[in-house]
Amino acid sequence: MIRTPHEDIEVPAFPVREGVSSLGAGDAFNATFLYQLSVDPTDVLRAGRMANAAGRIKIVSGQYATRSRLFSFLDTQVKRQKT
Repeated sequence: MIRTPHEDIEVPAFPVREGVSSLGAGDAFNATFLYQLSVDPTDVLRAGRMANAAGRIKIVSGQYATRSRLFSFLDTQVKRQKT
């Protein structure tokens, strides 16, 4: 849940079946969220989705997400939702 002065925005988490470690997942989330808001401060939902994806990637792989890996993961999730 992201609370703005005007609304509450629900951003669903991406499922994690098996994780390596949650260490650093919050850092990955926060860094990605703040970076994306600096790119486009009007799209809080997108920032939240990207941040959730970055945290999930960190938990599953144990590594911080690169930009290409983050976008690849999000593209895969969009394709899964359409099928």
